[in-house]
Amino acid sequence: MAKIGFGTIQEFGEDKDINENPITARVVPEESNGTLTLPLYIPFNLRAVIRNVQENENVFYAIKTDGTGIILGIVPNYLDGAFDD
Repeated sequence: MAKIGFGTIQEFGEDKDINENPITARVVPEESNGTLTLPLYIPFNLRAVIRNVQENENVFYAIKTDGTGIILGIVPNYLDGAFDD
């Protein structure tokens, strides 16, 4: 079963695509104690956007029980707090 999460990009992977955009990123989940996810796949349509995104940017992601996952979207810092209860 997969889980949708919200977190902060901590670091980008070293592997790049043909356009020199990162292919993976590790995220600190919002509900964690600082533990990083495994590298999450960045879909092609987000890679050019991610290229201009800095570490500590907020993202939504989906993660499977085996720890693999994918970044679903970016939440710009100016929206920080917009999703709080």
